[in-house]
Amino acid sequence: MRIWFNHWFSTAYHLINLIKNQEDNYCIIGSSANPQALYKLVCDEWYSEPDGLSDKKYIEYSLDFCKNHRVDLFIPRRHQIAIAKESKKFLEIGVKILAVTDPEIIEYFDDKLKFYKWTKNILPEYVPEYKVANSFKEFEEYVEWFMNNGIRCCYKLPIDEGAATFRVIDEMNEYPKSLNTKPGYKVTKSLALKVMSNYSFKMPVMVMPFLDGCEVSVDCLLTECGEIIIPRIKGNKRYTLIDLDSETVSISKVLLNKIKSRVPINIQFKYENNRPYLLEINPRMSGGLQLACVATEINIPNIAVNQLFGINKNWSYPQKRMFKVANLETPVVLD
Repeated sequence: MRIWFNHWFSTAYHLINLIKNQEDNYCIIGSSANPQALYKLVCDEWYSEPDGLSDKKYIEYSLDFCKNHRVDLFIPRRHQIAIAKESKKFLEIGVKILAVTDPEIIEYFDDKLKFYKWTKNILPEYVPEYKVANSFKEFEEYVEWFMNNGIRCCYKLPIDEGAATFRVIDEMNEYPKSLNTKPGYKVTKSLALKVMSNYSFKMPVMVMPFLDGCEVSVDCLLTECGEIIIPRIKGNKRYTLIDLDSETVSISKVLLNKIKSRVPINIQFKYENNRPYLLEINPRMSGGLQLACVATEINIPNIAVNQLFGINKNWSYPQKRMFKVANLETPVVLD
């Protein structure tokens, strides 16, 4: 079986190793615009791919790549949403895609505003409060409203990747003590207003409370043997906590069965006052999935790939319910 990973996160290094586990007939094809991509080291074939293509051009490139390199399974990261929407074109040439391909569901994943409206109909109690600003005046009013009510707020665009537009309004940045803290995504109110006063608002801005609790990343896969749901609790610099009894398990189970897609997905939560709130759903394998797999000995990538080709691998939860997994990178020499 020939499996293609296009331009991915560096953590694809771990995912590829998990997929190849005890599978002698898997050939992993890797490609990237980055010649130093880490996962190049665990691929059987490697190719450079063009950078800066539009969705349409990249789909054309991907279809040609699949034909020329006899790809059986495509695991996309770059242009994933666009590729998923055109999944029929890949199926027509005999290529399966390890990604959520339901057009209606994809729309909810791609736009946080649509996602919150969708989840409000399913699990309203786990959707954080939010306001939608369609103008600078509304943005300023909503920021004032939250701050006057003693609520630390943040803002972001509904369509975003990697929290690029996410900002937290934090007045402490004006004080000398901020020299000893990393500013991260924090901005003062005056700076936020200055920047947003020049924004067009062609895409609305979401203004909402900043959830200050722990972040939980839940790795999920729907299988013939049941739902694999493994929550990873972030926040500790030394280790990630795997808690199979987390409250997020039951919430994720509802969403997983609503989506009904038999490919890996990742559900993100953030806690506030001991309540988990939904942040987003990523319709792909997460960057930290290997931590969940190592702790529980449930190989989600391998199970998912086999399942796509009609092979159902048995798995079971461990008796132990909580694990600490060290936050270690993979040190390797690239060249």
